Amino acid sequence: MTQNKRSMNSTDKLSDVEKKVFDELRNESHLFPRQKVVSRLKKEGLINSSKKHWWNLAAAAIIFFVGISLGLLYQFRAPAKDTYNYMLVLYEDQEFRAGDPQQMFEEYSKWMDSIEKMGVAITGQELRSTSLIINPSGYEDNPKITISGFFLLQATSITEVKTIASGSPHLTYGGRIEIKEYMKR
Repeated sequence: MTQNKRSMNSTDKLSDVEKKVFDELRNESHLFPRQKVVSRLKKEGLINSSKKHWWNLAAAAIIFFVGISLGLLYQFRAPAKDTYNYMLVLYEDQEFRAGDPQQMFEEYSKWMDSIEKMGVAITGQELRSTSLIINPSGYEDNPKITISGFFLLQATSITEVKTIASGSPHLTYGGRIEIKEYMKR
């Protein structure tokens, strides 16, 4: 063990440059280890001790606060996926008369935009017209009444949902809408 201590304290195997650095570090014994390293890096010109780069700190602070602000803005604008509490189920039967697909798309989009402007979160999806119903006796292709789409809403009351559903373009084409409230257990 004494031999290991001797070799650890020995500077015989160090180059002249390494010996010089160790001697300088020993001379700075009044400094804490971190301060010794910083002092040495400054002497070697590897770090700059001037205060010219204060703007780096300012830029970092600005980026940090912009990030926080954008995060908070997104948090309040995007509803969580589990906040929807009503579903509008769109039905079509022989009474339904579809119009021009592009015009219908624009009407439904405008209707959804107006709902979002009311502060109600809404999402939905159109479904294909073909369907297959499975029942205990087998399968039924293309039933007389089909579900053609759905909307999910985050509404405050059934009254609000009735008002929203009543304004749907789906009704103007002869479709029907069923309102379903999510079950909460």
